[in-house]
Amino acid sequence: MSESSSEQQQSTANTDNRRVIGERGISAESSTVQITALDGQVANAAITASTDDLKAALNYSDHVTGRAFDFAAGAQNTALDSLNREAALINTAYADAKGRGALTDKILIGSLVMAGLVALAALRKG
Repeated sequence: MSESSSEQQQSTANTDNRRVIGERGISAESSTVQITALDGQVANAAITASTDDLKAALNYSDHVTGRAFDFAAGAQNTALDSLNREAALINTAYADAKGRGALTDKILIGSLVMAGLVALAALRKG
């Protein structure tokens, strides 16, 4: 089996009629621009390199996205734990207040009556 490589060249000639006008203006009127392209191997190498770069970018994007989701899940779990601890503290405080019974209720009612009397006295003087 023998290996052979063939390179074909394709040339395109374009006429450029642009003018750049200014202090040091350049005229490119009727100049010829020669574009040469190698066929086959160069195009395949460019496509392969581009594909490899795209794969690397997608892999990195997957990695970063995964890390972002992990961080968000951790933050959400931390917030949920905090809310559960606060709910437990509220339940404990309510149970403690409820357990003090009638004496707490009498003190609360007495305080409200006194506040009402002070408010009435202030209204009469005003």
